[in-house]
Amino acid sequence: MQELLKYQELDSKLRKLNGEIENNQNRKKANEMQQYMRETQSKIISLDESAAVLVANLNKLKTEYNAVISKIEQLSKVEAEKAEDLEKIENELSKLYDALSKIERDLANMQNKLVSVNKEFENYMKNAKTAKSNLVYYKQEFEKSKAEVAPKLDELGKALAEQKTKVGPELMSKYLAKAEGRIFPIFVPFVNDRCGGCHMEIPAGKIKELNAKHYIECENCGRYIYKI
Repeated sequence: MQELLKYQELDSKLRKLNGEIENNQNRKKANEMQQYMRETQSKIISLDESAAVLVANLNKLKTEYNAVISKIEQLSKVEAEKAEDLEKIENELSKLYDALSKIERDLANMQNKLVSVNKEFENYMKNAKTAKSNLVYYKQEFEKSKAEVAPKLDELGKALAEQKTKVGPELMSKYLAKAEGRIFPIFVPFVNDRCGGCHMEIPAGKIKELNAKHYIECENCGRYIYKI
């Protein structure tokens, strides 16, 4: 049991160091920048598509506008021989001018939307550039932190591997079976008739089993309770 507890102590130190790397603020910031850049890229693509649609619609409206202008010019040159012909021409011109006014309003709205999309596009591009610069910085700082603890991680890893050879196969098997879960420490002491992990009181029957086997599995938290 003593050899296993030494193994668990080394494992604890290794987990702590890995946890510090995992929770490193520069690493988190770098991940945030990457996520922001992915989201920004998606928005930029969407805005680019919206701008393409607006430009196409704008060109379509310009074509319609020019067609109406052409019709007005043609009608304006027509000389009416009769009063009813003149009235018909005037009515047709009135409709064309109304259509022209609507197209002009639509053109103005379309141009305003395009200006807004372009402005939003420029803002996202500017923010993406800043995020990229920040990403480079945070990644560099994180790599520095990793480099600082790398020798200690290597040292602990080797010590852990060496200590593993000193632990009995039965205990090691039980330890490794729970090592990938969230329970840690895996082996905890028997303290005042309670589990040293979750502090649940151990029934008398289980205490008798513990005295005989030197370790039992806690029925509450799943850890192994040992007694030396």
